[in-house]
Amino acid sequence: MSATGIYGLSGSGIDVDSMVKVGMLTKQNEYDRMYKKEVRQEWTKEAYANLYSDLTTFTTSTMSKYKLSSTLNPQTVSSTKSEVATATANADAPAMTHYVNVKSMSSNAYLLTGNEGIKRPDSEKDGSIYLRDLIDTSKLGETGLKFTVADGSKVTDEETGEEKLKTVTVEITYDQIMKNNQTLNDLASAFNNAGLNIKAVYDANNDSFSLYNINGGSDNGVYIKADDDAAVQMLGNLNLHRMNVEADGTSSLGIDAMKFTGTYEETLSEESLNIDASAVSYDEESRTYSGLTINGKEATIELDAGEPDVATVTIDGTSYAASFSRGEDGSISFNMNYSVDTKGTATTTVAYAFTLSNSDGGYSAEGTATTTLTDTDKMNGMAGKDASVTVDGKEYTTNTNKLTVSNVTYSFMGVGTSTMTVSQDTEKLVENVKAFVDDYNKLLDKLNDMYNEQKYSDYDVLTESQKKGMTEEQIEKWEEKAKSGLMYHNEYVGKLISDLREAVYTPVESVDGKYHTMMSLGIESKTDRGHLKIDEDKLRKVIAEDPDIVYQMMGNLDKDDDYNKNGVVQRVSDVANKSMKSIKSYAGSTTEVADGSSLGKLIQDMQQKMSNFKVMMNAFESALYKRYDKMESAIQKLGMQLGYITGGQ
Repeated sequence: MSATGIYGLSGSGIDVDSMVKVGMLTKQNEYDRMYKKEVRQEWTKEAYANLYSDLTTFTTSTMSKYKLSSTLNPQTVSSTKSEVATATANADAPAMTHYVNVKSMSSNAYLLTGNEGIKRPDSEKDGSIYLRDLIDTSKLGETGLKFTVADGSKVTDEETGEEKLKTVTVEITYDQIMKNNQTLNDLASAFNNAGLNIKAVYDANNDSFSLYNINGGSDNGVYIKADDDAAVQMLGNLNLHRMNVEADGTSSLGIDAMKFTGTYEETLSEESLNIDASAVSYDEESRTYSGLTINGKEATIELDAGEPDVATVTIDGTSYAASFSRGEDGSISFNMNYSVDTKGTATTTVAYAFTLSNSDGGYSAEGTATTTLTDTDKMNGMAGKDASVTVDGKEYTTNTNKLTVSNVTYSFMGVGTSTMTVSQDTEKLVENVKAFVDDYNKLLDKLNDMYNEQKYSDYDVLTESQKKGMTEEQIEKWEEKAKSGLMYHNEYVGKLISDLREAVYTPVESVDGKYHTMMSLGIESKTDRGHLKIDEDKLRKVIAEDPDIVYQMMGNLDKDDDYNKNGVVQRVSDVANKSMKSIKSYAGSTTEVADGSSLGKLIQDMQQKMSNFKVMMNAFESALYKRYDKMESAIQKLGMQLGYITGGQ
């Protein structure tokens, strides 16, 4: 109560509180009517918000997948040899046959501990995972272990503007090794955290360390340089070998472990020498062999008289220092550097090694030319390999075993040839049409349920005073009935139902051929409320006759957005979006009242009216108490006067 006091002292027997309550009854009933109207408006706004949410999901998620050509024109690809290649095709891929020849597979750069396992300087430490046990710790400087690492990616040199190899330094400090007892797992983590596409793994079960590039192809590799003696020893003891992958995908470890001596060494090529000794003769006095040809050029060999293993080989007028040794069979083996080309820190050397033999039939010779590269600033490692394939006679290379050509994505499984045939996936198409019908029916059925939901006129909004006399369960069941039928024969819901049905039934004018309606595809109403049913046999028959009919009927998007030319999917989406726009204008998209919507403003106006009315009620209640207070005072005075006259008797 807004006014309080002590009443009834006069002995009048008046129940003031009851009189005030009766006096307020008309006002309270008027306020309750406003309260119930405001609550029902909030319930209605919530119902609109739920509908808006359903339509949002329907347009942005459900309908969006049916706008994809891959949904309404799915393709399948068969392969005569799936062990060579498989493929998928999008809706724009023409139905035809493709011919694939996989010459070599793509592979990743991969360095792995060899069969001998990881080495430890102290045999008593075999199997230890601690980094300090893999090196001579006396070689550790203050910086510990330091490596320069690259994955083949390029960066632009800020000074020259030219592209160069991106390198990253990987470091493990002296304290981490000696005091923190870091292990091979920590070394792997250091490589993994370098920000490159290189993954390092220590396999404790097999005591093996590996480094590989997560991307395949010749542009991606694993390259390492040891920047100090301890790092050289660490990499050497990891016993890393190159993983060699052949064209057919078979693999094997390189025979020799990689060397990390601070100088990069690589054999670029090894070829047979074209050497002819059939016209060779030997002059004892000059100790010279003549009549020899090497790679088509005239050559002579002069043995040094003073040095037992030194010779001079002259090829096409140019002399080269050589060493030689004699075999037990009388043959002589020569070794010489034919060319040495140094550019910066890199040196390319072409070395000849050949053997000259003399038998009863005359002289013969054979040998090899080996080209090697040494570089004091280059990292050791390897690159991945590209896949080499031909598709329909055209050659392609790819750094993965996948390739997309003419809307067909091929996955290469092995070396060989395969014939790939692209055709429409009828079963998938029928499944997708059925899914559309199901999704459409779910929305339409839900809208029909809302539109025809029963109203219970005997169940009104409960006031707070009414709720006080009920349990939570009773309140919940009551309000369930009270909320029923909020959207009964709602104009927005009714129009949406009508427009959705029209979108499905109206002929699509842009379709070529004799089929223009969904009914002609075997899709028609099952009930008078528009619930659709599908005749699968009829649909398959129509698709067999006209493979593009479903895409044209359902997926067409007219460039001028002509309703009659748009496909059914676009029409249904447009209808839902238009309804959402109308709902948002009238009721907003959420339960938030202050959203500028018409219904939101009505609720705000009602809340303000209720607030003002409450102020008026409090003032009216106070006035009633004041009136009865005066009446009590008057009765009290009258009682006192009567007592004085009667002498208190």
